[in-house]
Amino acid sequence: MITPKKLFYSTPDEKPKVLAPNFDAVPASIRALERWVLWRLVWSAEKRKWDKPPYQANGFKAKSNDLSTWTTFDNVVTAYRTGQFDGIGIELGAGYCGVDLDNCREPQSGEFTPWARDILDVCGTYAEVSPSGTGANPDISPVRIEVEWRGGGRFGMRRSYHTTSLPRRQPPR
Repeated sequence: MITPKKLFYSTPDEKPKVLAPNFDAVPASIRALERWVLWRLVWSAEKRKWDKPPYQANGFKAKSNDLSTWTTFDNVVTAYRTGQFDGIGIELGAGYCGVDLDNCREPQSGEFTPWARDILDVCGTYAEVSPSGTGANPDISPVRIEVEWRGGGRFGMRRSYHTTSLPRRQPPR
């Protein structure tokens, strides 16, 4: 049974434990982008959930529409290692997009739902498991398939926990 992401982030009493990034798993083509930010879990009483706002390496908030608040991969890795942040992310737009598959993975077994497996197979690229372990995010390469994409002005987290159960295949033509 899939644990809903909503349950993972909706308990104010205890900050959720999230998967740590695997920096070595990030493809070189994505590392080379200067669109990197960090994030930390912050309780939002208004939203009644743990939120993941983007931050700059200097600790100030980053903006999804202001590239002067973004940095390099090496800078976010260094900042993450200070222990002040819960994860790293990349800003979307300018041809880069992301797919956010929620509530599709059982964290203990690593098994995906059939619908998520179909989407991952069609994307056929590098994909990451979500911080909660209950979802997945296929590659942020320029758009190659017809699905609903998150585009400019949106923040897309990067966890970089590639799982060997996600194949790296070319999508059907």
